[in-house]
Order: sequence, then C-alpha cells, then structure tokens
Amino acid sequence: MKSVAEDRDKRQVERGHRAAKSLIPADIAKAVVKARTIGLSYALYMLPRKNECYFQASFNPPGSTNSLTPEEFDSFSGFVFNMFELSDTLHAYGIYPELSAEDVLNLEPENIPEQRKSRAIFSFASTQPMVYKAQARKIIAGFTSDDEKTVLSRIFCQPSEKADPVSVANEYFALHPGCFRYLYYTPESGTWIGASPELIITYDATSGELGSMSLAGTRLKDTPGEWDAKNCMEHNMVTDFIVNTLSLFCTHVDQPRSRSVDFGPVEHLCHTISAHGNLKLSEVLPRLTPTPALCGFPREKAYNQIIETEAHRRMCYGGFVGLKSTEHTCLFANLRSAMVNINQGNPFIDKYCYNLFGGGGLTRYSDPDNEYNETYVKMYSLLNIIESIS
Repeated sequence: MKSVAEDRDKRQVERGHRAAKSLIPADIAKAVVKARTIGLSYALYMLPRKNECYFQASFNPPGSTNSLTPEEFDSFSGFVFNMFELSDTLHAYGIYPELSAEDVLNLEPENIPEQRKSRAIFSFASTQPMVYKAQARKIIAGFTSDDEKTVLSRIFCQPSEKADPVSVANEYFALHPGCFRYLYYTPESGTWIGASPELIITYDATSGELGSMSLAGTRLKDTPGEWDAKNCMEHNMVTDFIVNTLSLFCTHVDQPRSRSVDFGPVEHLCHTISAHGNLKLSEVLPRLTPTPALCGFPREKAYNQIIETEAHRRMCYGGFVGLKSTEHTCLFANLRSAMVNINQGNPFIDKYCYNLFGGGGLTRYSDPDNEYNETYVKMYSLLNIIESIS
C-alpha cells in the first residue's frame, strides 16, 4: 500500500511535468483577478472529464442579492450553490451569466458600479486534533443503534503569501479531471475552491431522466481485500436514503452494483443511481440534501449534533454546487473544498489564507483516531498544492 509521503512525491513530479501547461486560459485567469479586485460575483468551473474551462460573472450593486427563491431557482440558468443547512425550503444562490471573461477585462472604471462587500464568515484557527477526537468520542458514545451516523467536520487553516486561488485551482483541477472543479465568489459565500467527485443530481427536464450517486465509505487507495463492515454500513445508509428519497418523486429507481472511486490518496465506495420523473428540483433538493454522506442519519438528529458540536461555520461545505438551466441541471456535493480569505491590505495577516474542510462519518463502530486521520487524507491533495506553491 502506498504511503501518503510516496503519493506526495509522485504528485510533486507530476506537477513539474505540467508546469509548462496551464489548464486555465490566461484571459480567464486575468478576468478572475479583475473580478475579485472589483468585487464581482464570478464562477470558474470545469466539468468532469472535460478540458474546457468556463467563466461567468455578474455585478453586485448595493441592494441586490444572489439568493434565489424556490420559484426563481426552478427557472434559473447559471451557476448555483447553497449553504450547508437542513430546511424544508430550498435556500440557494445563483451567479447569473451576465459577463464573460472578455466583458470583465473590457470594463472601464467609470462603468463599474459600487459593489456589495463580502459578509462571509472565515476562521483563522484550525480545529485542534484533541478537540476533534474528544468531540467524536462524545458523539460516538451517544449512538444507540447501527442506523445512526453523524458527519463531524474540522477545518485546517493554511496561510500563504504566494498561493493565489487561480494558481491553486490550476494545479488542483489538473490532479482531479474526473471531478466537477470550481472556483467561485459571491458576497454571501466568500471565495471557494473545490473538486468534487460526488454527484448529487443530474436531471434532464425534457426526458425526465435523473441520475444520482451514493458516495460514502473511505479508505487508502489500493487497500487490499474487501471493504470492512463499518464502511459498508456507512455506504449502505447513504444509498438507502437516496433511493428512498427519490422514490417519493420518481419511478423506476435503479442502483447498479457498487464500485470504487479514487480521489487522491483515498478511494470511496460508490453506487450510481438512475430514475425517471417529472420533477420540481426546488421540492426534491431539500429532501435530498444534505445527504447522510455530508450530514448523517437520521438527518435532523445529526444536523443538530453538528450545529451544537462544531465551533466553525461550514458555510458552503456540505451543500451543493453546480449548473442549472430550465432544460438540464447538474449538481455536486461541495466537498474536497476550501474557503479562501484574500487580504486586501491588512499588514498583520498573510495575503491568502485557506480554510480546508474535511469530515469523518461517525458510527457506533468508529475510532476517533482513524476518523481524524481520514479527514487529513481528504484534505491532503489540496493542502499539498497550497504548501508547495507557498
């Protein structure tokens, strides 16, 4: 079995081979920097297994908002996301495709209205190992059955003077071509970067065809033998929840056999799920997200434990992120991600600071040390890039 150190050395060599080729085109990279400087909302993203890089931006004049009502969400076309929350009503945000990269680069100062300031909550303190493990022990001790799970997350705060988000995104996107990859900003969310392997939902409104994914259970890549009982139980819990939820809205819900999906130094158990129905996504998504893979089960109990236990705000971590139109929607879980603080001149903090998020799915059979180590390997791929650029 490869160690994390061996995997890191291999990735450093791979980065050297890619140094001469940028995945993000120069004009889009410049547009991101200018949009950030002005305070525009923007989204840069790449679809799984695609090499094209897309960009869109919109203004944030005072009095405006990026939030979408459920009715607005159903008719929206653009880049969408939400925060980690459990609610009967969908609370989503959208970045309208008002401006292309060329439009942003051609903006003249006199044509740029005043923009809203970010009000996103950022933490400059990491979750300490002993704190996380103590929290995990307390939650595990409270489980009374095999059907309970809570996803306990932690943050790792990584400052940097050189690791600007575009450079980090370029490296991170290249390492994970099978993921939905994104870098976005709004005043509500702040700046986020991620590469998600987990599909929440894809839906074709014309045909009624729907797809989803159960992705839960984690171990180091190339671990020999069958998956252990703890990971299989955790995975089946997520699969059953998604199938049962979709069955309320769809017909012919189907789940093929499980397979393994790689992400950096780890692999996950995965079921792809298909269904058919005539849906309003604004009604389905609050029932579907956050799934037990990001929250736990029963969801209300797990969500309350998370809110009561975690000292940090998850913000967008554990929510969804993706693309929406009236014809087709493709949404992914916001995980393997980080929130970025960009210093606008404060001499007492670094130019960039990253809040990396990682979570462990706690069940009554979990070991706190193992769960803590799992959060590290989930953060490792992105953290390694930030540290190497720094």
